[in-house]
Amino acid sequence: MNKPFGDVIRSAPTRKEERALAPHPNLKPQRFLRQLVRGVLPLGKGIVLDPFCGSGSTLAAAEAVGYASVGVEKEERYFAMAREAIPRLARHGKAKGSPSSPTLVPQSLGLGCSSVEGSHE
Repeated sequence: MNKPFGDVIRSAPTRKEERALAPHPNLKPQRFLRQLVRGVLPLGKGIVLDPFCGSGSTLAAAEAVGYASVGVEKEERYFAMAREAIPRLARHGKAKGSPSSPTLVPQSLGLGCSSVEGSHE
């Protein structure tokens, strides 16, 4: 799964185990999102931005592959869901010893989700 992908990324419906971790109506499969995140930052440098983070599945995928990410969600119920779901989804199907779960912080313009490692002052 660490190789570049072509024009098509194969995917299957989101698995029942993942839906149990994050019951969002538009949840994407972690396997698919982890491939997509690697494709967005192929050199592993930069920060993944998800301006509509919902349950945080993209942020969890970024965390699982060791990338920094920032997400914004204005719906309080989805923000609360993301706080619970991101660490669970990031650990789901991941080898032990990988990076820890993200830190979630409220954003000044609505609510946000963040998994940026370290201080960026």
